[in-house]
Amino acid sequence: MSLHYELSVNQGQVAKESGYFFLAMPFDIMTPAGTVSCEFKKGSKGKVVYRLLKDNQLIVELEHSDYAPDCEPDSLTTIFPAYKDVMKPVFAALVKLGVTINRVYKAAFSAEDNTVSYEVRQVG
Repeated sequence: MSLHYELSVNQGQVAKESGYFFLAMPFDIMTPAGTVSCEFKKGSKGKVVYRLLKDNQLIVELEHSDYAPDCEPDSLTTIFPAYKDVMKPVFAALVKLGVTINRVYKAAFSAEDNTVSYEVRQVG
């Protein structure tokens, strides 16, 4: 297995980006609070979803067409309290990668004042 894509964002600024990101291949988002694995698979309702997992525990399944949870970005930490420390960098990464295309999430996590840090690695 070789590294297909690598992204490093430090305080909202891209520090390194190399390779090509494939939307349908699994990838990991590393945050200061832990790693979240992302899989593009058939979901529990029979639709294709992005599944977000931390420590092999399902956080959420993001459904077609905008791949965002059914809550406002400001509510992520209250809706997912066990994962509150990873949600902001994870969604900043998902917006940057073009996975989450919901306009509200894009506005919240594309802002220039977004100062989160994370890394993305996709191996294939």
